[in-house]
Amino acid sequence: NITEINSETKCRVLQWSHKVPWEKVHERLIEAAVASEGVNISREPYVLQKSLEKEGVLYELNAFTDAPDQLETIYSTLHIKIREKLKEANIEVLDSANNA
Repeated sequence: NITEINSETKCRVLQWSHKVPWEKVHERLIEAAVASEGVNISREPYVLQKSLEKEGVLYELNAFTDAPDQLETIYSTLHIKIREKLKEANIEVLDSANNA
């Protein structure tokens, strides 16, 4: 889910295999945020590694918006862009959690 806290959006946590370099994951998630309409790119998006699991690493994409009333649309666009950027890099998502 995306949540709004002082115009900060947090994308759901996504999980990738330990075999995928973290730098590649960070780069693609940030590219997706920058490419998403409604994300305020004057405040740099960032990625957190939330936990190390047996199956992979859990990541959280954080971005900012000046339009918190449009979160559903931003959420949808962001997920489309994430899928596009991951497909371009041949990265497969293992799992996604509903945590924000």
